[in-house]
Amino acid sequence: MIARESEEVSNDYSHIKKLLLKRYKFSAEKFNNHTKSTESNWTDFLYELRNYFEEWLKGLEVETFAEHSDLIVTEQIKRRVPWEVKEHFIDEWAEIKSPEVLARKLDEYDNVRNLWKKKSYSGSSKDRFPTWKA
Repeated sequence: MIARESEEVSNDYSHIKKLLLKRYKFSAEKFNNHTKSTESNWTDFLYELRNYFEEWLKGLEVETFAEHSDLIVTEQIKRRVPWEVKEHFIDEWAEIKSPEVLARKLDEYDNVRNLWKKKSYSGSSKDRFPTWKA
């Protein structure tokens, strides 16, 4: 990953640090999907989970109980969203941590989809696209 960077950029410690943190950034999925290895004990597993959780919160800059609460509710909503909707928001999905923001975006998405479903496209091209010349 670092080898792909230019020589000038590869000597910039803060840039390399950002690259590495982004690459190994903890996420809700990593936290939720982490499993106990057969070689480790439950105390080790607890330690790993706690560290993953704390790193995930730090990465999202969650500091207060209210922010933590919002994050938990947001993750619950995200788990119930169909894949094709998640795919629509792929670029911003991991950054959404407010349940109100997520709910608003999902409502807007549903409204647009419902609007397109309600429109009837029967008839000729001239009726649907009056300025279009067939």
